[in-house]
Amino acid sequence: MRMPIHFPDMIRIVALCAVTSLLLASCSGGSAELASLESAEPHITLQTMADSDWQLEDLQLELQDAGDGSWFIAIRSSAIAESAETLLLQGRMDRVWQLVDARQECAQGELNLLVSERPGVLALGVVGVFDKPMAGGELLLSGRLMRVDTATARLTSAVPQNDSGLVSDLTGNKEDVGYLIEWGYVNRADYDQNSEANIADLTPLSTRLGESTTDGDDDEYDSVLDGDGNTEVNLADITPLAVNFLNSVSRYRVYRSDGPDLGTATVEQLAEINFADSSLLPRSRRHFSVLLSDANVAPGDYLFVRPWDSASDTEGPASNLHELPLLSNAKYLRAPSGDDLVDDGQCISPDLLSCEAFTDYSEAGAPFLVYIRIGDVEAPASLMLAWYGEAGWTTQEIGGGAQYSACQALLQPSLEGPPTPVVLAHEVNGNRLVARYYDADWNFLSEKDAGSATGALTALSAELAADGELCAASAWADGAGSTVLVSSSIGGADFTSDTAYSGTDTLGGISFRFDPVGGDPWLVYSHGTINTDQTLLLDFSLEVGRRSSGVWNFDTLATEGSPLLVDLGFRADNTPQLLFTSARDTTIEIPTQDPVTLSLLIDVYSAEYNGSAWDIQRAFESSFGVNFAKILSGLLTLELELAPAASWAAPDQLLYVLITGSVDISVATQQPEGGDLSSANQYMQRGAGHAYSDSAYYTGQSGRNFAWAEVLGQAACGYVRSSDVNVDNLLAGNFSAAGELAFWRP
Repeated sequence: MRMPIHFPDMIRIVALCAVTSLLLASCSGGSAELASLESAEPHITLQTMADSDWQLEDLQLELQDAGDGSWFIAIRSSAIAESAETLLLQGRMDRVWQLVDARQECAQGELNLLVSERPGVLALGVVGVFDKPMAGGELLLSGRLMRVDTATARLTSAVPQNDSGLVSDLTGNKEDVGYLIEWGYVNRADYDQNSEANIADLTPLSTRLGESTTDGDDDEYDSVLDGDGNTEVNLADITPLAVNFLNSVSRYRVYRSDGPDLGTATVEQLAEINFADSSLLPRSRRHFSVLLSDANVAPGDYLFVRPWDSASDTEGPASNLHELPLLSNAKYLRAPSGDDLVDDGQCISPDLLSCEAFTDYSEAGAPFLVYIRIGDVEAPASLMLAWYGEAGWTTQEIGGGAQYSACQALLQPSLEGPPTPVVLAHEVNGNRLVARYYDADWNFLSEKDAGSATGALTALSAELAADGELCAASAWADGAGSTVLVSSSIGGADFTSDTAYSGTDTLGGISFRFDPVGGDPWLVYSHGTINTDQTLLLDFSLEVGRRSSGVWNFDTLATEGSPLLVDLGFRADNTPQLLFTSARDTTIEIPTQDPVTLSLLIDVYSAEYNGSAWDIQRAFESSFGVNFAKILSGLLTLELELAPAASWAAPDQLLYVLITGSVDISVATQQPEGGDLSSANQYMQRGAGHAYSDSAYYTGQSGRNFAWAEVLGQAACGYVRSSDVNVDNLLAGNFSAAGELAFWRP
């Protein structure tokens, strides 16, 4: 959402008071003074908004004394271009004046709002194409200014009251130092969320007309624009703007109460947070947060916030009450926001779980990270757990001393208390997939064989269904071919396995998901051939299947390039959405040599299923260039920008790994000989029409192997930190996919 920050030009239309009349009145009594004041010309300040095609120099204000204490007002347009579409004008004056009998004289637009009958305020907004270009002197607005009783007149600016300013999503959680509370901004009809409901709010409203707040497409943003709360952004949302015009929130005040009944409880103000200290992500609701000192809050306290307007010095309604939990012995705590080092060893295959709040057990959003740590002499590939508590991050071995190469963790709900974990992991020595069951405090209980196939496990994707079925899809490979194995267990019973694919192809990525509305489960995998005879050519296909009556049925999804890594997810409305990387062939022209074609570029694609077909869009397009500066040395330099990995962070939100840099290629051997590559990460969010655009949401370090989970309504991740790669070291074999384990949350 665009939020221009500007200081618009102001024109103050100030008429001279009847100086002569005032001088005469000073000598002739009070009645003459009253008459002269009533005939004084109104003082009006006009303002045009940044998105208005009409600016102040394009407007003419006319005032004419009506002879009865009121004034006729007219606002005219000077000549303006035919392409003009938007007029956003508002004026302020002393509260003794009120615009009555007002008329919009110009042509109607797509959106129209005329604000009158409000002391001290006039406004005209028209958004949409006008029938014809404006001629000089053409009338835009007419009406009459009349005096009103200031004792009963509404203040020009006021804080939103009742539901118009009611915060209902106040939440809080204990941090390392202090107690953090968070909430969303509420000022009904402030559609651009700039602290004030004014005529400029017609612009964002016009961009989303007809959109629904429940279709999974920018629902949070659309709910801001749905002023009347009927689940659709439409013309009816102009009315709340007229009703709440100039309602303003300058800051929020934070209060503590010793009881839930604010009428009888002792209430104390703890803090204030200015509007400027809030945050606003694109196409979202503005967000406020404040960290309260431990000395100012106590277990059992109730916290709430109220909006406050500086101009009127008035407060709005109290928010929902957030009760601080009573003292508990919670072992597992919510990790601090930002980027945090978890394990400085060499780690791979992280998986993140987020635990709910349970008395004497965990805070809401407490993270569990299950991963493999490699490199120890006594335990070269240990299955590890990391959790956050009073002492910070704690790591412990949970694999019974065996060696593992991949893992995925799940939490099984319990009717009697906290959830119990189960970890799917590939045991190297036995070359088998095992399910390891633990109690709520991660004490080992039992282990079950979850299947095996010829060769080594190369990929794993598991999920737990609402009915208790645990299902794991695993990819296996040996020198002769590959296998996709699907293993399932219901209610802790032994696993049964079936083969979804067996062939000579190489497997790329794999992703298994249960259907969120109880339909047939989904399995997506990629497979194909790798030709390294002369260069590197990939020929892969993408298979999308569902299991019906115990049988997997697959269709090949037509894609550009060769799909590799895959990640299946679901939107808020349960629409399946697929993310995959895809290798693309490119041809390099080499002087004195035949052209070389290789699968060099790797793009990122997203796809959405409409019930019968997949709509595929490219989210990131990789690129390369050829530099001939070293050609006399027998080298040409490839300058690359590609995305070898991507994953869903949340519905409609993804992150990809970006590799940039250069590689020196020998003209004679067509093999790499040197260069430098750097890695970065880019977060993206879905916009209108299934298009993804860059977002600054993720602020952690560069990494790979991102494992995402929801922490208190926001995406958080565990990942392996990555560093720049020197191609010389890579060619010498001095490279490891492992790295430090980190955790990040906003």
